Amino acid sequence: MNWVAAVFGLMMGVISLAAEPGGRALFNGRNLAGWETWLGPEAEGRPAIGWNRDPRRVFTVVTNDGRPAIRCSGEVCGALVSTGSYRNFRLLVEYKWGQLRWPPRATDQRDSGVFYHSSGSAPPKGSLWLTGSQCSLAEVDSGDFWPVGGVQADAEVRRLDSDPLLLPLLQAWRQRNGVGGMPWQAWPGGERRTFADGLMSSGSADLPLGRWNTAEVICSGDRAVHVINGRTNLILLNLRGPGTGGLEPLTQGRIQLQSESAEIFFRGIEVRPLEPMK
Repeated sequence: MNWVAAVFGLMMGVISLAAEPGGRALFNGRNLAGWETWLGPEAEGRPAIGWNRDPRRVFTVVTNDGRPAIRCSGEVCGALVSTGSYRNFRLLVEYKWGQLRWPPRATDQRDSGVFYHSSGSAPPKGSLWLTGSQCSLAEVDSGDFWPVGGVQADAEVRRLDSDPLLLPLLQAWRQRNGVGGMPWQAWPGGERRTFADGLMSSGSADLPLGRWNTAEVICSGDRAVHVINGRTNLILLNLRGPGTGGLEPLTQGRIQLQSESAEIFFRGIEVRPLEPMK
């Protein structure tokens, strides 16, 4: 049995992760202990705010729906970055969109993400986030793959632009994400290809605005699975990133909760060690 097939057996235990013993909470419900902030410029043409300064209070702890949550205002792009580094894990994050959106995306799709296997002392040139792999939390498109800093991965996919019945799906995704090209969609059993820019997940599982969603990222060695609200919608193989000798297996790193021009709330953030699958 190959790893893509085996992962579906693993899914049987995914939804109950939060209730299982051994999980480690990454949010204590009181403050942002265990996290650092990295924030970009407050306005175009200004220098980045940098590490552990948050003059606009982009990241705060609030009460939402009667429970503690991390509020990300989205006003300044950047990330909440874990102080710990993780490998072979299951990561669970509950998230809910707020109402606020900010320029330059004030009328665009709400967008955020969970980065994993992140590294670096600052974002690479042209980016506002550390190098890493991303499970997108974009409204309607949660689970997509959007890497930063030269990260690549393989996936089994199907091509959408050669089928007139699938072309409207591709066109709508392109419009929401402001991209061209990228005609591929994750599809288990399909053609295996390498992706270094972005990849559409196998299908949307997002709940309506105002409801809490659950994202889970499962990492085993250089492989990762994105699960949204219990639906496995993207499987990545052979994750790799820049190293001293060129591209090297990407198997560990820090976690980033992304701020990108839209208000979002996070809670129930938990990581659990996972025995690597062969």
